[in-house]
Amino acid sequence: MHSKIRLVLVDDHPLHLDGLELLLKKEKNFEVIHTSKTGAEFLKYASNNLFDIVLLDLHLPDMDGISISGELQKMKHPSKIILLTMQRGGRYIQKAEKLSVKGYVLKSSDIETIKNAIYTVQNGGEVFDQAENKISHEEELRLKSSVVIDEHPDNLLSEREREILILVCKEYSSSQIAEKLFISTGTVDTHRKNILVKLSVNNTVGLVKYAIKHGLI
Repeated sequence: MHSKIRLVLVDDHPLHLDGLELLLKKEKNFEVIHTSKTGAEFLKYASNNLFDIVLLDLHLPDMDGISISGELQKMKHPSKIILLTMQRGGRYIQKAEKLSVKGYVLKSSDIETIKNAIYTVQNGGEVFDQAENKISHEEELRLKSSVVIDEHPDNLLSEREREILILVCKEYSSSQIAEKLFISTGTVDTHRKNILVKLSVNNTVGLVKYAIKHGLI
């Protein structure tokens, strides 16, 4: 059992990488055990080493963070992923959650926000709310166009969305769901909106009908 949280940092910008490493090393509960500047270098390291959390740049010269997360999942690595990015938006968050990414943090965040994200993820929580925006009209149309109403929920919704759908149908409030799943109320509300869009329903009644039809409740 390791007393410190073992971190790996992946970023192709030396200044950001070195600065982040320096600041995180000052935290007594953290141990930065490796840094990489490319996706390929990181995946080679991950295939032979264990660590707790990787702070992964969303955009690298050879691979993007979503693809790297998928490769990490394929090798069944037990680590947890926090994506670092300059971009906001639901599109990346939706893809990330399907790959069991646990956090999505803006690079412009202060070090305390990043440290808190690490602690939250290490303790079983998720950090997505600061990177979330309201879904744009174009994003809503894109989501709706990809929806097949009779499609099985395992294919249509992420694991987190299915969890929240079930709790909504059991009449849990957003605050109760947030407490139960160790996420923020804002994150719950964003998930609820995404679920409504994906299922092309307008309210909780529609969600209940869908859940009953597919044996979720």
